[in-house]
Amino acid sequence: MNTDTIHRMIRVFTGYGSPDLGKDDIGPNKADWPFFNTVAHQDVMNDFQLLEAAERFHKYRNSQLPSILTDAGLISKTTQVEKFLFTMKEKGEVAKVEYDRLQDTINENHRLRSILRASLSKRMLERQNPLDDMGIDLCMDVYECERDEAVSLIEQFVADWRPPASSIVSFSNVDDSWTNRWGKEFTSKRIALDHTYNPDLNNALKNTLGFPAIKYDGKTKKWTLQDDADVLARAKDIMLEQNMFFNEVSLN
Repeated sequence: MNTDTIHRMIRVFTGYGSPDLGKDDIGPNKADWPFFNTVAHQDVMNDFQLLEAAERFHKYRNSQLPSILTDAGLISKTTQVEKFLFTMKEKGEVAKVEYDRLQDTINENHRLRSILRASLSKRMLERQNPLDDMGIDLCMDVYECERDEAVSLIEQFVADWRPPASSIVSFSNVDDSWTNRWGKEFTSKRIALDHTYNPDLNNALKNTLGFPAIKYDGKTKKWTLQDDADVLARAKDIMLEQNMFFNEVSLN
């Protein structure tokens, strides 16, 4: 028994007419008509459609099935057809159980996705989602990856991700020496910013903080911040808004 045989039966069955013609007792009923009609118009019946066809045909075994077999020229193979349909129906029931299990796994992977996303820092999520940038499908189709393997892969992606070099800011302490108008020299500690040239960040810091909270050091050719808790806190907020990454500990 193969798909061609079942396909022939389906075409005979739909040939009896649609249920809206009042032929429910001859052709497929309203619930089965869309499926049988779709398959009947296909050039070839797909293997995966066998299970559903067997399940739907099973309900007609004591009514329309004998007529279908007769008109399809298969009446001599009634026993084989009925046995095949019964076997396929049982396989379909097993497949449904497996499908439900896989759906549960998919739902669990969605739940894990939410937990893993929530565990990422708020700063990272607001600026740039590293997993999305890698084009990784966090749903992790269970046909390709079971639950534990999916969790391991996701955790590895998170562990391996690094921000782009152009968005990293590092800090160093520098001595700022200056002379007042009376010729007295002073030296103070400031925080120098080390980052790739970024005029948007520089302008945002200058326009928001102003001098002397931020100023350019001609000797080191770096922008520097006052070593002041309020200045540093405001600078951190600006850098976050500009999608920059940095070690917060070094600014505390």
